[in-house]
Amino acid sequence: MQYEKISDVLTAVIHFTNQHAININVYIFTVSELRDYSDKQSTYWSKFESLACTYCFFSNKRNKLIYIGMSKGNSGSRIYHWLFDENKIKKKFQKEDIILLISFPEQNYMSPALESYLINKFNPEFNIKK
Repeated sequence: MQYEKISDVLTAVIHFTNQHAININVYIFTVSELRDYSDKQSTYWSKFESLACTYCFFSNKRNKLIYIGMSKGNSGSRIYHWLFDENKIKKKFQKEDIILLISFPEQNYMSPALESYLINKFNPEFNIKK
């Protein structure tokens, strides 16, 4: 993957969080790290699963940001849905695709605002305008 796509999103996230004085944690995983069973899988999920999160899915093969979503809490259930339940994105995922997670340990109310900001800025193909 050409990492400038992730870099562009991270730059936008940093701009947004600095502008609003938000504390965040950022995690980057491959789909296989979260979906395939390994001894580190529970360690990875424990970093974000109970927190509010904005998440971005990148297609490695297509070098493209494909979806942005969020959860106001319990983000593990949202990520689980996209990785394991039947849906429009699971069918598109490859093991090497990237998931960028931005968690909000203190200001969970900002997750929807960041999601909206990023969708408007990057217009991912699987986000439907309302």
